[in-house]
Amino acid sequence: MNTDLSLAEMESVLLDVRRAYRLLYLYQNRVLNTVRFIGERMGFDYEGGYPWFSNNTPREGKWADLESWAWDWLNMYYYEFRFREKVVGGERIRFSAVIQSDTGHYDGTGTEGTQIGLFAPVEQSQTRIHLLVGQDAWVSDFEQIFPLIHQGANTKPFVGQKSGGRLFTKSYPLLAFHGEASSRDTLADFTRLCSHHGLPELVAQ
Repeated sequence: MNTDLSLAEMESVLLDVRRAYRLLYLYQNRVLNTVRFIGERMGFDYEGGYPWFSNNTPREGKWADLESWAWDWLNMYYYEFRFREKVVGGERIRFSAVIQSDTGHYDGTGTEGTQIGLFAPVEQSQTRIHLLVGQDAWVSDFEQIFPLIHQGANTKPFVGQKSGGRLFTKSYPLLAFHGEASSRDTLADFTRLCSHHGLPELVAQ
């Protein structure tokens, strides 16, 4: 934050900060409701999650210090909501929904996550959800396709080189989950694609 601002300018900035925090609350509450809806319709129980862009939020003075990224306090910039494994058609299936609130870093020209000025303009960036399904495959294999996931180009199945299992991921704009009808249509499209690519048939309720 610019320390050369006048008192009046600083007060104006702080007004915007308060508005931004309230807007973030409403946005993140909407995301949580959307993820809850997805889990219920797909028949998976929520297990936990972690950020893909930053470190875990500091808690009780642990895990980070004041030299850490400010992003570490804003985990939902890019966050995975992971659901518990279950057996479908005799196969072990894992499922996650990943919210990517802003693709600006990955669409921009910078390599450092704190170079905000090099992020793509917000008008050219996207907000989307990645749906991820793993059949006898998960974390060790996703490391190999993270670049495709970040860029939203993940539309084909991936056979894990380490586990031998199969992974399928598909990205959707968050607006595809704007209402119940569009959310059901989006999940129906996703389960259809999973079946088309040879994964056990998932049913969106």
